[in-house]
Amino acid sequence: MRENVISAVERVTGLEVVEVNVTVNDVHLPEDDAESPTTDSRVE
Repeated sequence: MRENVISAVERVTGLEVVEVNVTVNDVHLPEDDAESPTTDSRVE
């Protein structure tokens, strides 16, 4: 994921990225949609 962020930023800006700080707080997978919809979303 980190390399994809670096590549995208460099491609869009034309600048060289020397540092990237990425934090992933949640991941949604398509398989999660098959589960019961009774769970509440954590995003408000």
